[in-house]
Amino acid sequence: MRKLQLLALALPIQLMAQTTFAPIGAKWTYTQHQAFAPDSGLFVVESMGDTTIDGIACAILAYTQGVNGCMPFHRYIGTSGDSVLFWSTPDSAFRTLYVFGGPIGNTWTMKADHNHPDSLQWTVVDTGSIQIGGLSLRTSQVQVQTVGGSLMSVLSSGTITERLGDLAYMLPWINGACDFEFNLPLRCYEDSEISWLNPQLAQCDLSSSIYEGQPLPVMVISPTMQAAGADFTMTDGSSGPFEVLDATGRSIVVLPAVHGPIRFALYRSGTYVVRSRTQPLQQVRVVVR
Repeated sequence: MRKLQLLALALPIQLMAQTTFAPIGAKWTYTQHQAFAPDSGLFVVESMGDTTIDGIACAILAYTQGVNGCMPFHRYIGTSGDSVLFWSTPDSAFRTLYVFGGPIGNTWTMKADHNHPDSLQWTVVDTGSIQIGGLSLRTSQVQVQTVGGSLMSVLSSGTITERLGDLAYMLPWINGACDFEFNLPLRCYEDSEISWLNPQLAQCDLSSSIYEGQPLPVMVISPTMQAAGADFTMTDGSSGPFEVLDATGRSIVVLPAVHGPIRFALYRSGTYVVRSRTQPLQQVRVVVR
């Protein structure tokens, strides 16, 4: 009888466990690329406080560095069980952002924009975990695609991680690119318990060193948007070898250092960054439709 009582006491605790996301003081730092700007900047999001909306406890987010013209930004993020939600102010409703703990094949859908006919659908294609600061955090490899309206194409595949969120950009968007600013990848994350640095980067902040030699060469890729399988052409204007990074910051292709134009093709829809391995600040964003 005593054993049954102990089990009964333990069960509610298990059912009440939920994902932790955006505790007060949490900070996400992304690389921000701006149209017509020669250099990259930082887009920094911080959890500044908390509030309650429709009975759900929410973190209050603010961007404390960078500009926000057309990439989405939602001020209120909440959790319900293993789901991370954001408050859509125009719709006066919560939308599902992430779901952790689901099996492979699990899906969720959210309306991408209250004025847009399409929705975004996530499908979990793999699951795992990562140890950060002594905590075991769940990860999901997901595929994202648009559904409905006139669009029906895969946007990207990426990794979402508890606490960190999407390793590209926290909040999803419908077109995968912006004319004014473009935020990715996640450079680092920190809160009162853990800190994480993107393994592809040497530091979270941008380099502040001053180059005193000859002017750095300019990397030029034409066109910067292509259909899957079509060739991009890069001029011999920067120091190779070069690498292509996907939206999570993972290196997927290495291009050799050669004289003359380099042609390469990418076969999966999404947004990529091509950069020189010897001059990492020399980089160009390309989009595969």
